[in-house]
Amino acid sequence: MRANPLVFGFQLLVTLLAAAFLVVPALTSILAGLTVNYFQGVRSGLTLEWVAQVWGLYAPTIFRSILIALGTLAVTLLIGVPAAWALVRKPGRFSRLVEEIVTLPVAIPGLALALALILAYGGIRAFRASDAFILAMPSSWWGMCSTPCPSCCAR
Repeated sequence: MRANPLVFGFQLLVTLLAAAFLVVPALTSILAGLTVNYFQGVRSGLTLEWVAQVWGLYAPTIFRSILIALGTLAVTLLIGVPAAWALVRKPGRFSRLVEEIVTLPVAIPGLALALALILAYGGIRAFRASDAFILAMPSSWWGMCSTPCPSCCAR
């Protein structure tokens, strides 16, 4: 089947516009962060002074974010991948129930989840202030779901 060049051109145009919509603001922000004077633009010259200031202020936060991301990756690789493999290999009522519980956070508004987490872990200040709190959040969905959805119990 031969593609219509007009349709292909339109699809390419839409794709390039969508890419520009995402990339141009990012490039503008990067360029603004590298200019000596934002109001004069690039003609004022480029500098890494702003980058050094931001790095000096936020380096611990950046490293903490990277550490949390690596911890989440490790938990996902050690628990999530084998669990997903087991659920795919053994389809049934239990696997449908787990699928519903896993997708439940998508259906619940973020504010409700945040309130539930504060109520559940509000009294444990040391835990709330640690990185383990962020890693424990996905497992807290299990405690919040007490009744299975009807679709996961259907045959």
